[in-house]
Amino acid sequence: MIGTAVDCVPEVIDDGVNGLLVPAHDDHALAAALLRLVDALDERRRMGEAGLRTTQTRFSVDTMASEMAAFYRSQPERAGRCMNNARAVPVLMYHHVSPAAGAVTVSPVHFADQMAMLAREGYTTRGAAAFGEYLAGKPVPERSVRADLTFDDGYLDNWVHAHPVLARHGFTALGFLVSAWVNSGPGGELGGPGTHPELAGPLSSEGGDPGRRHRPGHHALV
Repeated sequence: MIGTAVDCVPEVIDDGVNGLLVPAHDDHALAAALLRLVDALDERRRMGEAGLRTTQTRFSVDTMASEMAAFYRSQPERAGRCMNNARAVPVLMYHHVSPAAGAVTVSPVHFADQMAMLAREGYTTRGAAAFGEYLAGKPVPERSVRADLTFDDGYLDNWVHAHPVLARHGFTALGFLVSAWVNSGPGGELGGPGTHPELAGPLSSEGGDPGRRHRPGHHALV
């Protein structure tokens, strides 16, 4: 791995151990680093193995989640005061939850791990009505996930893979459906473009909150 010595990159790359660091905007230094490693098979292998160990020990999902939770637990008064006074609200937003890889997809295993971590740390979700009350100035309980979890577009895999996990932990979520897509996708294709009708029916009102409509269509903006 070759990176520039800016921002947090040196926290990941230990120069000469698991990669090489070069100054920013220095084409000659970058070229020299590339040429150094072109024929250095043993050095590339050694750095690659060291990089894998760094990732596994310092930047695994469990390690990062534990460190983040520990940070918030270490200063609950400050965190609670900031969140109760904030007008911007964090949202955990998802599209696809599917075994099929994609740009806006989280795997069912990772989604289940994320929800289990939230439950293990004592977090709760709150529906649309409670979110509206918060925006109107009503305090919310400490350690609640503000604005709930959201799912865009209403894909079938939300029902198949995400809903059982949410139900297991007693979590609620807001689904923003593309109404023109209902029944438009192949029923057997969990990563397909269609909106699942179940998400527009009884499921959308679980927990007493009405379903939310994304918009009739979904046009590409870029």
